Amino acid sequence: MDKLFHIISKDDLQRALSLDYYAAESLEVEGFIHLAYENQLAKIIKLFFAGAKNIYLLELDPSQLNAEVIDEAPVGIDNDGELYPHLYGPINRNAISGYQELVIDNKGCFTNAG
Repeated sequence: MDKLFHIISKDDLQRALSLDYYAAESLEVEGFIHLAYENQLAKIIKLFFAGAKNIYLLELDPSQLNAEVIDEAPVGIDNDGELYPHLYGPINRNAISGYQELVIDNKGCFTNAG
C-alpha cells in the first residue's frame, strides 16, 4: 500500500506525537479519519487549507496502522470518481513515520517549510 498522509494542525500534531493513539475530531463526527495518498494532497490542500497557517503533513506507514483503511468516495467534496483513504479508528503513534510543516499560500499552493 502507498504511503498515507493526514493533514493536521500544529496543536493536533503535538497531541498525536504525545499519545499512543490520536483520534482526530472527524473520527467522532464522521466515524473515520480523513487520509490522502500523495497524489491527492494538492487537491485537498487547495480545497480545504488555502491560506492556512501552522499546518503539518503527517506521514503514516500503512503497514503499521492498527485500524482499517478503506478507500471510498470523497466526503466533503464533489465525487470526482477518485477513492480517498479513510481510517476507521485512531492513529497509533508507531504508525507515524514522519511529519513536515507546510507553507500554504492563499491559492492553496504549498511547499515544505524546510
